[in-house]
Amino acid sequence: RVRLGPPSRAAPPRVVPLRTALGAYDALLLDQFGVLHDGRVAYAGATSAMRELQRLARKRIVVLSNSSKRRIETVNRLHALGLGMCTWLDGSASVADGVPLISVVTSGDIVWKELRARMRAPPPEPAPAPTPA
Repeated sequence: RVRLGPPSRAAPPRVVPLRTALGAYDALLLDQFGVLHDGRVAYAGATSAMRELQRLARKRIVVLSNSSKRRIETVNRLHALGLGMCTWLDGSASVADGVPLISVVTSGDIVWKELRARMRAPPPEPAPAPTPA
């Protein structure tokens, strides 16, 4: 059993303006489901919030997904949900028209790339046969 102590009387953390907080980070990571949309529609304000983050941050923004789908399917879905105001990064460029591009990373794409790399790699050397004792 976990035993909890009395509630803390410490002051809650101070809320700082988003513009100030952004300066402390090299990149912004955003989960897509539950942050940008509910699976069917984009949340009210999500499109304008993404534009504002791009404008204010001037840093890499990465949308993460634990979806088994490939990255391009997630990009297409975000566009279909009305979040297509962004330029989606898939290459070496990181800025277009002075605005940071947005990357999309999915679990499905990571697994696909790893399996593809393993299929292209030479097979591992067979383990030596055990020597009799």
